[in-house]
Amino acid sequence: MADGSTKLEALTAIWTRTKRQPEELANLPRLPRQGRALWADFLDLHLTRRSGLNGPERLSFADLQAWQIVTASTLAPWEIRAILALDRVYMATVADAASRGA
Repeated sequence: MADGSTKLEALTAIWTRTKRQPEELANLPRLPRQGRALWADFLDLHLTRRSGLNGPERLSFADLQAWQIVTASTLAPWEIRAILALDRVYMATVADAASRGA
């Protein structure tokens, strides 16, 4: 969007202001039930992400280990790989936005 917000943020703002859900939001694909816990774990980790002079930093194995200790959670190896894959997508999106000057 022209103000730097994402389309999702703009639609969510419209929903909040008007109390009516935009059709585009109503028709978004839903995250499968089996993936919701993993997505929630990724978002929880994302909230603790460090930022440096060049912007956000990648999640590390140390971050994952610390999160598991603090939350008393145990991630299976495939879950760690999935979270790191989500992180790569996030970091690529940030890099793309930065290259476009957004």
